Parts: sequence; C-alpha cells; structure tokens
Amino acid sequence: MIKKYLLFIAIATSTVMLTGCEPTVIQESGCKFYAVCASAPRWVGEQLYDYVFKVEEDKAKAEHPDEMGDMVYEEGDDWWNLEVLKEEADDYGNEITENDLYEFITNGEIPSATVGFDDALGAQFVNAIFGGGGAMHKKVRAFKTAHEVCDGNFEPLIELIAEQVEVYDYRENEKASGKKVTVYDVVYKLQDKLYVYCTVHDFDDGHYEINYVSDSELYSDLGY
Repeated sequence: MIKKYLLFIAIATSTVMLTGCEPTVIQESGCKFYAVCASAPRWVGEQLYDYVFKVEEDKAKAEHPDEMGDMVYEEGDDWWNLEVLKEEADDYGNEITENDLYEFITNGEIPSATVGFDDALGAQFVNAIFGGGGAMHKKVRAFKTAHEVCDGNFEPLIELIAEQVEVYDYRENEKASGKKVTVYDVVYKLQDKLYVYCTVHDFDDGHYEINYVSDSELYSDLGY
C-alpha cells in the first residue's frame, strides 16, 4: 500500500527559495500529490472522476461548439462505470486503493482486479449470490475508460490537486540528514481540512523521495 512503502522519485531542484528560505523540494507538485493520495484517496478519486468528464466536455466543445448539451449515459456503459472511481471498491469487491490512484495518475498504470467476471454469466452469478440486479461496476474498465478519454495525460490533474495543497509546517531533520541527503519533516494541508505529515529526502544528485507518516484533521494529533 502507498501508505507504507511507496516512494515518489523525481528530478528536483535542491536549492532554497529566496523568499522565506523554504526549500523548493517540499513545494514540488509530486510531493503534494503524493501526500494527498496517501491520506485522502477517496477525494483524489472524485477529482479524477470530475477531470475525466471535464476533458471529454472540452473535446466536445472544440469539435461541436454549437451542439453542446448535457451528457447522457445509461446504466452499464463506460461513463456510468466511471462512478467506481469515487468508491472504495467496485461491485465485485475489488478495492480502489491509494496505490491504484497514484500509479494510474502519475504513470498511467492501469490496476488489475483480483475478483471479477468479464462475461455475462459471471455477472449473473454474482448478482444471484448477493441479491443484486442490473449492470455491475468494474474497476479495470473504469480506469481503462479514464485512460482512453484523457489519452493517458494526467499532468494537469496533478497540478490542479497540488494547487489545493499548502506547506503548513516543515523542519530539517538533522539526525536523519547526512552528507548526501537532507531530510525534511513536512506537514501538508489540504483545503483547510486535513493535515498530512510526510518525510522528504532531498538527495544531492538531484532526486527526492517522499514517505507518508500520518494524517489527521487536527494538527496536534499528527505526532509531528
């Protein structure tokens, strides 16, 4: 799971901002996005859902500016299936994890499903067991649709999410730092609603790594 071991590695500038002497590495969009993905995956899923629809809407406006109307979709089709991005799991029980969202949005990696039936008989079997009816939301299908609509480009989404995150507090961890790496304990704040405590390793070769530590609606409960 992303909360335990996923590291984000990228080329970063290890210099220090002139204003406020804040290290630029902790302001990286990748760091902010990672912090939110690790702590608020359902919110990230909602942002992804809205973004896919916005991309499709922009495409339609560009192609047919005089024919715009409300998007209409039916139960079982690709657009209806996208709703699973906002949920904890699809109708087969496949979880939509923080790691799924992070790897998909940053690397275009479509997650696999451990439980699922792609044929009609399988769907009927599941419905019979759980007393359901109608179409079934599918995790893999939802991610594939999102990837196709956006042509695998989610950089604008990462930036949109990062814009809603601020560096609330930070300090250099002198005990963990060394000759080749500077370690920062950082608290990110999402929309005045959630505090996320992470550690950022800024290496002298130009890359960084970030790890999630904890999150809370109260700053005092972070253990920072």
